[in-house]
Amino acid sequence: MYKIFFFLVVSVTFASCVESQKHEVNLNVYSEYIANNFSKYENVYNDVNDTLNYWVNERYKSAISLMFRDYWQVDSMLVFNDDSTRFFTIVNLPGQDYTKSEYVEEILGAFIDGEWQYYFGSGRGIMRHLYQTDEYKPFSMEQLRYVGRTRFISEFLNIGGSECSVDQDAMHVFFVKSYPQQKGDMAAIDSVILSQIQFRRTRKLSQKEYDEIVADLSSKEKPKEDFGDSKSSEVKLFDSEAWKNRYKR
Repeated sequence: MYKIFFFLVVSVTFASCVESQKHEVNLNVYSEYIANNFSKYENVYNDVNDTLNYWVNERYKSAISLMFRDYWQVDSMLVFNDDSTRFFTIVNLPGQDYTKSEYVEEILGAFIDGEWQYYFGSGRGIMRHLYQTDEYKPFSMEQLRYVGRTRFISEFLNIGGSECSVDQDAMHVFFVKSYPQQKGDMAAIDSVILSQIQFRRTRKLSQKEYDEIVADLSSKEKPKEDFGDSKSSEVKLFDSEAWKNRYKR
C-alpha cells in the first residue's frame, strides 16, 4: 500500500553562500555515511522511490516538480532522528538549459501509527553561477547530488574529517520546533501531519492542466546570449582542478 502525503506550500529558497569556493572537495564524508548506514534504511529508501513514482503516475499536484522531468533521483543519504521516527533527505531534480538554476526538493518522513508517511518540505533553488561559469549548462546528477548534500543534508550533520554523525539538535528543531502551537507534543504534531495529508491526497492535475503545462514547457528555448562572465578571473568549483581531481585524494 502506498503512503499518503501532503505538500507544504512554501517559497523556493535559493542557496546563496557556497562554502566550497575554497575548492575543497570531500566526497568521503558522504560515501562513508552511506556505506555504513544504507543497509539499515534500504527498505525505506526503496519505498520512498515507489511512492514518488506512484504520485507522479497518479498526477498528484504535490508531485508536479517531478512530473515533467526526464529523470530525478532521491538521494541515497537519509538522516534519521534518534528514535528513527523522522527522516530528512532530498530529491535531486536536474534543471534545463533554458534556466540558470538547479532545484532540489526536501522529502520528509514521519513514522506514525506503525507506518511511514512521506511528504514534501521546502523547494531549494541553486544558482549555477555560484558553481560554474556557464549558467545555462545543467549540472550532472553527480554535481547536483554533491551540492544537495553539502548545502542541505549537511545542515543535519556533525562533520569531522571524513566522518559524520546526525546532529540530533538540528533534527529536533526542524521536526518539532517548526510546530510551535503543538509545544513539542508529538501526538499533536502527528495529528497535524495526518490532517494535512488527508487534505492534500486527492488533489490531482486535470487532463487540461496537464496538457497546458506540457505545451508551455515545449515552447521554452535556451536564450541566445553569453553563458557566463568570460571576464571574471574567479575559478568556480565545477570548473576547478579540485573538482576534476576529486577521485585522486
